[in-house]
Amino acid sequence: MNFLQAFLEICRGPAVFVTLRRQPLWKVILHLVIVTVISCAAVGVGRYFALKYFWSRTERNFIDMYGTALTVSSKGLLPEKDVNVSRRQELPYEGLIVYVSPSGAEKDYPDETLEGRNFIVIWTPGDVVVAVRDRKNSRWLMQSFIPDAGDFQKQLAGMSEFFEGGTGLTYTQMRDELSKIVKNSGTAKFAKFEKEEKIGSAELFKSMYVMMAIFNGVSYFFLTMILIGFGCLIYMVIFFLLNRLPGTERIITGAEMLKITIYAALPVLVVVNAFPMLQLPFEEWYDKIFLIGWIIYINVIRRYLERNRDLLETSER
Repeated sequence: MNFLQAFLEICRGPAVFVTLRRQPLWKVILHLVIVTVISCAAVGVGRYFALKYFWSRTERNFIDMYGTALTVSSKGLLPEKDVNVSRRQELPYEGLIVYVSPSGAEKDYPDETLEGRNFIVIWTPGDVVVAVRDRKNSRWLMQSFIPDAGDFQKQLAGMSEFFEGGTGLTYTQMRDELSKIVKNSGTAKFAKFEKEEKIGSAELFKSMYVMMAIFNGVSYFFLTMILIGFGCLIYMVIFFLLNRLPGTERIITGAEMLKITIYAALPVLVVVNAFPMLQLPFEEWYDKIFLIGWIIYINVIRRYLERNRDLLETSER
C-alpha cells in the first residue's frame, strides 16, 4: 500500500490495520519519516508567518530608528541614521536591543534595564552580542557575532547553532560579561572591509524569521522522532510482558504490533503539530498530548483486532 493510500485509510479508522500489519518494516519507517518531515515543515512555515505578523511593528520601528540599511565598513557595523546617538528599543517577548554609539555612551546597564528580559541584543560598532535566558533555570547563554567580509547576513542566518548548547551564566555574570564586552569593543577586526557594504534592515529581519522557522521545524522533527522511538520501546516492552502472562492468547506477532504502533502515530502527529503551527494554546504540552493520543489510538486498534479475529485469520490464508 502506497503512502497516501495508507495515511488516508489510517485516518478513517482501525480497519486498515488488518492489512497494514503486513507492510515491510522499511516502508512503515519511510511513511513515518515522510509524515514527520511534512508536518514539521508545516510547523516551520506557521512559525515564519507568526513571527512576521508579531514582529511587523518592531520591524517598522527598527527602520524608523536606525534606517533602511546597516553599514559595514572599516568603521564597524553602524546604523544608517544618527550614528553617534546611543538608543534602545523594546522587542517582543520581553526582549531589548541596545545600540552603543562610537562616542562611548551606554557603558553601564542598571538592573532595572536588564532584569526580567528573555533576551538582550547589545550592538556596538565592533560587536553584536546576544544573550538569551533559559526560562527553565534562569541562566543565560551569550554569543558575540563578528561579521566576516561580505558574509554578515549568512552568519546571522546560522545563529541557530548558538541555541544548541553552551554553559549558562547567572544573571550577575551575564551583566558583567556584557559590560566587559562593550567596554573592550573595538573595530580593528573590521579592517578587512576596504569598501562600505550595506545590509538591508528588512532583509535582516527576514533572515531572522527564516532562521527561527527552520530552527523550530528541525527541533520538532527531532523531538517527534525521539518521542516515537521512546514510545515504541516502552509499548513493545509492555506488549511482550503482557503476552507472557498465563492464559494470554497471542493474536498479533511482535513485528506486526511494532508496525501498528508506528502507523498509529501518524494521524496523532498531524493533529498535535497543528498546535505549534497555528500558535494554539497548550503548545507546551505537545509531548504529553501526543503520547496520550497515540496510546489511546493504539488501544482502539488492538481492541478492534481482538474483536475481529476472523479478519486476521482470513487475511493470513
